[in-house]
Amino acid sequence: MTHLAAVLRGSLLAMLVSSCAYYEDRAADKITEIGKLMAPVDERIIHGDDEFTGHEREAFEAGLIAWAQFTRGRVRLRVIWDLDGTNYLTLRPALFRVLPNDMHDGRAGAVEGDSIWWAPEACPDKQACAEHEVGHFLGLCVFPRPHVPYTNNVMSATNPSRNFGYGDWRECLYVGVCKEPRPDVTVVTVTVDPTMPNPSLEYPK
Repeated sequence: MTHLAAVLRGSLLAMLVSSCAYYEDRAADKITEIGKLMAPVDERIIHGDDEFTGHEREAFEAGLIAWAQFTRGRVRLRVIWDLDGTNYLTLRPALFRVLPNDMHDGRAGAVEGDSIWWAPEACPDKQACAEHEVGHFLGLCVFPRPHVPYTNNVMSATNPSRNFGYGDWRECLYVGVCKEPRPDVTVVTVTVDPTMPNPSLEYPK
């Protein structure tokens, strides 16, 4: 890492920590507004830090694919690993690689505006952590909340899973990123003229 890149990373981290604007502190109405603004499809390109290892990149890319599948194609994020010391302050949205001791309270990641701060070394399951941080980037909050008390979901506050659950779906609907699925059955309405003979129907006498 060049000296310039190290200085820029330190400055940006200091801004993040001093602002205390972690995703858990966002107001519900603000998050809902973000979700509505992204409708109907989010097709942004995220600029990823070139300091991420190959394994970490694969985990994050798999997380993006998982979100695309979970939202039925409404979220179509892509990542380009082109963030370095020459464009740290200009390319956005951005995914920054940080160390566990850089994060507040030992967290594995945080989201501030259009920037994702991820410490993959703090993640037992890197893909699960990646999906969790992408969820915050999309505007979802962590559980438990009064309307979403679920555990072992992607957006659970502790030990998030890489497998989406019903709590994730409810939160995704709540912020406007997901939409109600189409019904699996087709309802056909038939109007019957009782004056016409029909041996398959019986009318009360």
